Amino acid sequence: MPNFTKKMLDGLKPESKLYRAADSACPGLKIAVYPSGIKTFKVIKRPKGQKPVTVTLGKYPEMTIFIARKKAIEAMDSISSGDNPNDSGKANVTFRQAFDEYCGIRELKETTLNDYNRTMTQHLTG
Repeated sequence: MPNFTKKMLDGLKPESKLYRAADSACPGLKIAVYPSGIKTFKVIKRPKGQKPVTVTLGKYPEMTIFIARKKAIEAMDSISSGDNPNDSGKANVTFRQAFDEYCGIRELKETTLNDYNRTMTQHLTG
């Protein structure tokens, strides 16, 4: 498990299947090397008694090793405190709310709107 360096990461060659290499300087930080040649920094951490959480940090070389380590530490701290960084920024919107917003911003004919509402009532409400 070597320490990530620019030379080491540049030397990682794509194979027929995805593979990962780990950073010895920042446990939990990995780089995934895809068959296409894309290299992506990831954090993989298993909270006690739970499934592993995988957080994608960014692509190499657009993201530097230093920034990847910094973001990895932040992600691992978040996971350790019980949060899932993958959930941050996701809106909690119901289908009904999205439907109502869609109908509000579209100029729909009355018959179309009635058809949509009937479908919502008949098929999508419990």
